[in-house]
Amino acid sequence: MASERIIEALEDGFAVRGSGDAARRPDRGHGDHRLALLGAVAGLASQEGVEVEGMEAAEVSYPGFADDIAALAVS
Repeated sequence: MASERIIEALEDGFAVRGSGDAARRPDRGHGDHRLALLGAVAGLASQEGVEVEGMEAAEVSYPGFADDIAALAVS
């Protein structure tokens, strides 16, 4: 089954709904710090983890986020 994500624009942000198979393909931040942060947090909820392309975008709003989130990961 193909991964399907639905992104809905809201007045104060956006909502993302998916099929639960986030680890099956890389998450792309598209240069948006919010999408990069979302992808990393989704990786914590995934059994297989998530590879986020463009994770450096998170530095805009949360410098050091990559180090902080890595400290939460369970091996």
